[in-house]
Amino acid sequence: MSSQPSKFLSGHKNVAPLGAALFLAVFILISINLPRMAGVANNGDFVRVTKQNGIAFVGGNPNIYTKFQPDYVMEGLNSGSFVKRLYYLLLTDYSQFDYVSSQTVVIKISKILNAANNVLTGKPLESYNIFWLGLTYVVIFAIAAYFILKFIYNKFGFYIFLFTFVAFLFVLCDHGKVLYFNSFFGEPLTYVSFLLAIGLFLRLLEKDERRPRDYVLYFAAVIFMSTAKNADMPTGLLFAMLPLVFIRKGSITRTVLPVAATAVFLMAFTALCTPRWIDDDTNFGSVFSGVLRNSATPEKDLEELGLSPEYAVLQGFEWYLDDYPVDVHSTEFRENFFDKVSKTKILVFYIKHPVRFMKTINTSADFSAWSRPRYLTNSQNPAEPGEQLYRFSLWEKLREASRIYKLPAIAVVFLISAALTVYDFIKNKRKVTGLMALFAAILFGGAYNLAIPYVGNGVGDLAKHMFAFTVYYDIMLIILLGAAAHRLPAFIKAKVIPDKG
Repeated sequence: MSSQPSKFLSGHKNVAPLGAALFLAVFILISINLPRMAGVANNGDFVRVTKQNGIAFVGGNPNIYTKFQPDYVMEGLNSGSFVKRLYYLLLTDYSQFDYVSSQTVVIKISKILNAANNVLTGKPLESYNIFWLGLTYVVIFAIAAYFILKFIYNKFGFYIFLFTFVAFLFVLCDHGKVLYFNSFFGEPLTYVSFLLAIGLFLRLLEKDERRPRDYVLYFAAVIFMSTAKNADMPTGLLFAMLPLVFIRKGSITRTVLPVAATAVFLMAFTALCTPRWIDDDTNFGSVFSGVLRNSATPEKDLEELGLSPEYAVLQGFEWYLDDYPVDVHSTEFRENFFDKVSKTKILVFYIKHPVRFMKTINTSADFSAWSRPRYLTNSQNPAEPGEQLYRFSLWEKLREASRIYKLPAIAVVFLISAALTVYDFIKNKRKVTGLMALFAAILFGGAYNLAIPYVGNGVGDLAKHMFAFTVYYDIMLIILLGAAAHRLPAFIKAKVIPDKG
């Protein structure tokens, strides 16, 4: 019996994926904008991207923690010639916050859309509404969904396509995830560019003939994904290597290698542009609200890290507080702490103390049960601090109520995923297929994003920092459930999807 429900759908395989992607886009726009806009409130991080992109807070009030703020001001657009206004519309000023991120490109697109709308509607040219940034993310999300759903439809048939669409709707469009679209955090770009990278890689797999522009589009998505936030770089580098599975044909080597090398160079350049203040801030958290957080021997831990034991009085403290028992802004503290500590030393410490490392993983797993920071409201006029709106949060509530985001369940999912990857590799006579490589990259991304937030920054803002893990983990669950629904031992069995590379 055919897996296609109608001759119309079987003859128009782009219709269902396109319709589904458009439905998801409209659904998200309604979810985060009606009856009133919802988003994620500022925790103080917005300024690192708003300032350099010429966006100011209305009345100078950043409304940190207190409420979601949709309206802002585009600086330099209230007067002057057309050329001057265009200059300020596109200007990126790194003089105060030398924070390099692909967010800048997305914010610029939203400013252009916003300015065009202001001209057409007669609004003040300098007014900025975060709706346009959210819309930009929704468009990227819809494009990614189209490519993914199209591949699923063509390779697995209508019913697995329908399962994937439902998973997109209830899991990937959950309010806890898409609320970030209406914010200046880096998480939404990490999210949509990751999905886009998956979709464009599946597009490469689907093609019999791959043109240079196909690779350029894919690597552009990878660059955006890996430079949205500094923590995304390792996963981005792995995704940059995925097209190497096609090199067996030889004729495309001239295309893949130069483009891949360019992508790696751009990512490395962005990593080198990481400002010192980010390293300082995160290292402070990694030590005092990370290594020392529940330590019974803080002085000894500091000595092992090559630091003065007198700083044990800072145990449990996070960065960005107003008062400390030690002057953390002094030259002495910089010389004795910031200049001596490093991520490498912190990582070596955890390697030497595996039990404590596992405790950090368990803490991270607990925080990943929800993808929104509970202390940041998503309401414009909250009745109480941290008030949350739940318009479409069935998956988020299920995660919190169940134990699928507890460490034992996460470990089982990771082990099953790794076993299926190894099984597929053996069954394919030790031949790496495209889907095998993609699933392995997602598996690595999930493991990396489970470990790195606490190790790299301590417990401070951990719920938000676990966002990337929730995305990878949810997609792993969808893949495993999709494989079970298709009655195959693995979603990536080469006999079902022949390797075209």
